Amino acid sequence: MRAALFRYRAHVLPYVLVCFALAFAVACPLTALLVRLGHRAGALDSAGAAGHAKQLRKVPNIGGIAIFWGVVGPIVVVLGLLTLAPEFVFRIAPPAEQFAGRLHDALPTFAAIVVGAFVLHVLGLVDDRRAIGPWLKLLVQLTVAAVVATFFDVRLLSVLAKWYVWGGAASVVITVVWIVTVTNAMNFIDNMDGLSGGLGMI
Repeated sequence: MRAALFRYRAHVLPYVLVCFALAFAVACPLTALLVRLGHRAGALDSAGAAGHAKQLRKVPNIGGIAIFWGVVGPIVVVLGLLTLAPEFVFRIAPPAEQFAGRLHDALPTFAAIVVGAFVLHVLGLVDDRRAIGPWLKLLVQLTVAAVVATFFDVRLLSVLAKWYVWGGAASVVITVVWIVTVTNAMNFIDNMDGLSGGLGMI
């Protein structure tokens, strides 16, 4: 089984690279377009929530749209193909057919991740325009992370459930903290133009 999985990963690697190429192809021109649209629409650096002191600059702050669709776009395309035309996927990526059942079972999880990411994306867009308070943002982030981790089995250290009675709950808590931490790490690095986009690519 391990050897078969290794062969599968080797066969799938080119398709993973294609997904990265698609993400790059989406994010780069979309970033350039959003810079122009941001200046024209006045979607520039905003003051933020009360108590957030910053020097405003005439820099568009809608670049997160390019990051989001660069990452999520290829995932949505693949999910759509697996749902609506699985035979097409198996034809262009034959190894995937060996794991058809596993892929089908994982579709709800991937869909939940995409929906959760979209909710956080919309939250960020609204915050850039109307400055949502930090506690409300934290509540939404915790809710999204908790739903994905609890009901869709997206967990770090899930092996803890096999070792301890409370291991499953610990895994959920660790996952929620991790998701919220990474989300805010991306949210807070707005002190340098292009930094968030660069880290998003990495």
